[in-house]
This record gives sequence, structure tokens and C-alpha cells, in this order.
Amino acid sequence: MQLRRVVLLFAVGLLLAVLVSSSLQSRPPVPGEAARPPAPPAAGSGPEQIDIDVREPPKRDSSTRDAPSAESVEQGAHVIVTVSARAPGQIELEALGRTAPVDPGTPAVFDLLLDRPGTYPVTYAPVGDEARPVAELVVRPPSAEGAQR
Repeated sequence: MQLRRVVLLFAVGLLLAVLVSSSLQSRPPVPGEAARPPAPPAAGSGPEQIDIDVREPPKRDSSTRDAPSAESVEQGAHVIVTVSARAPGQIELEALGRTAPVDPGTPAVFDLLLDRPGTYPVTYAPVGDEARPVAELVVRPPSAEGAQR
């Protein structure tokens, strides 16, 4: 007797699920709601990838310091900046208000839309040491060629 009740309850639940599912799928289209497939992304329209590898700091008694590398991108670019380091610390793009931790096995990743021209320093602060510049993002105004597209 119990088995019949369980089977009957299961059948009623299944029937109810089928009815609800079919009513949701068969609604008439709303006027103005065209079923268009999404446009495929244009070739090369993905984000630009910039990889920065933090080198060991210069020796303290050295009077010469390595100049930070400069990475140039066009204004309005979608950029993913990945910064790797050999020691734990923090990467900062202060002018953009962005900070991320970095470890030897886990790079800092910044997903940026650079909409203002300028130079943006990338700094690295190892744990227990002072911050130092390791790179610069140079955002240049759009070229005349890019504006004509």
C-alpha cells in the first residue's frame, strides 16, 4: 500500500513538472522582442594581455637603478595586466586605485579599461620592504588611424 502511494505521488510530481516546463517554453513572443543570435566578437577585439615579471631589486649600494619598463596601450583599451614576482608582496596601480597581492605561485591580475591618457606607475612592495616602481602603463590618445575605423 505504501509503495502505491509513493509511486502515485512521484507520478503526480512528474506530471506537474512537465506541465510547468511546457507552459514556460511555449509562451508567445513579445512584440519587439526579436530572437537574434548574438553578434560574434570581432577578430582581435579581446583584451590586450600585458605580462610584467618583477625582477630582483637592485643592490642597495648600487648607485644605478633599473628604469621601470614601459607598456604602451591606446586610450579606451581593455587590458589585462598580470604581474608575477619571486617574493610575496603587493602590487599597486595607485593612480587607478587598484591593489592586489602577489606571491611566487600566484600573480596579481588587473582587468582594466584604460579610458584616460597618461602614465600610470606599477609599484611592487615586497613584504617587509619599501615599495618600488617596476613598470609604467602609458595610455596614449587614440591614433588617427584607429579613429577612422
